[in-house]
Amino acid sequence: AQLSQQAGLASEAIDFGEAAANLARAAFGQASDIEAYARLARGQALLALNRNEEARADLDIALEIARQLYEPDSPELTPFLGALGLARFTLSDPAGARALFEEALPLEKDPLFAADLRMNYARVLHVEGEYEASLAQARLAAAAFAGSIGETSEKAIEARIIVATALNRLDRADEAIALLSPAITRLEALPELEWLLIDALRTKA
Repeated sequence: AQLSQQAGLASEAIDFGEAAANLARAAFGQASDIEAYARLARGQALLALNRNEEARADLDIALEIARQLYEPDSPELTPFLGALGLARFTLSDPAGARALFEEALPLEKDPLFAADLRMNYARVLHVEGEYEASLAQARLAAAAFAGSIGETSEKAIEARIIVATALNRLDRADEAIALLSPAITRLEALPELEWLLIDALRTKA
């Protein structure tokens, strides 16, 4: 289930995750790491297919099990917290998502996983109207992705989109233009970046 989910084979991950979760519960009872990780993989695959309510149900159970297995300050909790946070965000529950990301971030020691959490946290902050805080988190994420997996990696671009969106909201169009113009040239014009640049130029008139 985990390999299928990581490979983008969502339907297979959902089926394998359900089978593994059911077998783990039958074999080991109510709280096993096998069921927790099976439900995590299944929930993430459901999220990829925009089956968000189903994803939240699986991820709620996965986190509940993980909390029984791991200490409250254990980094083992971060994938469960992050996945459920994303599910709650997709279901228009930014407050619930924010609480989960704020619990997860201090626990995560891996720079790339932390950057992924920061990027989603920045999205939540943006929706809540906290544009300065969103900008700060997105910039940290963008720098981490650029340093680890490259300036033109998908994750670095995603984070920069959040940076530029926050800059536009803060009426800092000059900074948004300075960020977007070279990125568009380097990446042969991604539509999301083009629209953000148009918005920044319109703001600057």
